[in-house]
Amino acid sequence: MGLLAVAAALCLLLPGTALDAVRPAVPLAASSAALVLGVLGFARAPPRERLWRGLLLPGLATILAGAIEWVLYDSGNIEGFSRQGPRAADVLHLAPLVLALFSLMSYPSRSATSTGDPGARPLDHDHRMRSSIIIILDSLLIVVSTLLIVWIVLLREVAASGVHGLTFTLGITHATAGSALVVAVILMWTFRRPRNGRAMALLTGGMGLTAVSEAAIVHVVVVGPTPVNQALIAWPGLTVGPLLIALAIVAPPCPRQGEERVHSARAAAALRWGHLYLPYLPFGVASALVVLPAARGDSLGGFTLQLAFVLAALVTIRQVITIAQNARLLTRIQAAQRSLHHQAHHDPLTGLANRALFTATLDRAVAEHREHGTPLALLYCDIDKFKPINDTFGHAAGDDLLRAVAGRLRGAVREQDLPARLGGDEFAVLLQDVDDPWATGQRTAERVAEAMDSSFMIHSRPCRVSVSVGVAVTDAAESAIDTSEDLLRRADQAMYSAKKHSRPPAASPVSSRALSPRRPPPPSGR
Repeated sequence: MGLLAVAAALCLLLPGTALDAVRPAVPLAASSAALVLGVLGFARAPPRERLWRGLLLPGLATILAGAIEWVLYDSGNIEGFSRQGPRAADVLHLAPLVLALFSLMSYPSRSATSTGDPGARPLDHDHRMRSSIIIILDSLLIVVSTLLIVWIVLLREVAASGVHGLTFTLGITHATAGSALVVAVILMWTFRRPRNGRAMALLTGGMGLTAVSEAAIVHVVVVGPTPVNQALIAWPGLTVGPLLIALAIVAPPCPRQGEERVHSARAAAALRWGHLYLPYLPFGVASALVVLPAARGDSLGGFTLQLAFVLAALVTIRQVITIAQNARLLTRIQAAQRSLHHQAHHDPLTGLANRALFTATLDRAVAEHREHGTPLALLYCDIDKFKPINDTFGHAAGDDLLRAVAGRLRGAVREQDLPARLGGDEFAVLLQDVDDPWATGQRTAERVAEAMDSSFMIHSRPCRVSVSVGVAVTDAAESAIDTSEDLLRRADQAMYSAKKHSRPPAASPVSSRALSPRRPPPPSGR
């Protein structure tokens, strides 16, 4: 940018005679330095990095040849050039543009949809299909937008100038090739991730300035009466553009293939947003070129109107797809949130509620009891002699037993009850919506015991397992408990009392009740 500013300042500040002397010399010096730097950069680059650099060297050589011809013409050493006109030899100037396109195609990069992680999960077929459709639409959006810009700025005037033959052909082909180069650069930044971003940025600036300068020269040659050596708009671009391309060639490559610059999280996010909005940059310029004349009252018609309709259709289709993507993404996010919520509140081994969910629900139930006297019952269950089983058969068998016990526990309680695994071999059940909490708790404890009567299969061997159950209740007749921990502690004490006085494992567990100090506990039922 500094070089471009200096070149533009020279154009504006130098007097006419000095400018005529400096104008041909500066592009010659710049293009000579650019070619030397390009050759040195190509020679110093590793073999795998030479292809795209080598494809740019003919373009730098062609720019140097044009600068030499410009100096000879400006000094009067070439006769018969009152105006620079197209010649058959000018067709050779198209070759560097084509080679530059191949250089961009061979530039080391990776797909924008790739994470760069070799262990990342590959995309499924549907995702690849949607990505391909989006890439095609964005590519068409870039191509049509650029074509509309070039048509309005250059080609429309060329087509209306009445020129024909070689002049018209070269004007159209140069403009088209330059536009294709700009499109290729935008596509590269949109759908690829260059391995050497600094070199790609320099290359983008150089190609952009060169393409604009070439377009200005085409306009002067085909349409305007101004001699080409007086096309001041082309002079800064042809001076700075080749130097930027040469700096891209000499920019050091990555030390190892696949090594990429690590950005901060904020810079990476900004880069992603830039890639997303890049296809709409040429669309915005094209829209301004169409809307501003229409706002002044100029009529639109012909090829301009046709391209505008095509562009509007592409943008509409792209936005419809974007809305569908957002809806699909929102659905996936909501499903992921539900899954995370379930994982955060449920035991991963048994699928029952975990301690966090159980404690939160118990807190609300106790608060409801303290405020309105709503009765509730709490069962505290513990698998008898679980540790010997776990040590004998292994932890995998112990996990299988826990899952089986959880399944039977879930089947023994009501749908509105909340069974939970508190940790290890300890389970609990919260009973709400009960009229007689003691009777409901006792019946539920008996169903739990009966559910455990059948043998469990551990490593294809039947095993009898029993559980000890303690019951703690609250009702309106009792004094209010202070916290949910009090009720949980009462149930735990009742469970240990039942375990202490239990009969052999095959027998039903003993249930007990936690009461307020004002009322003695009833018989344990042993």
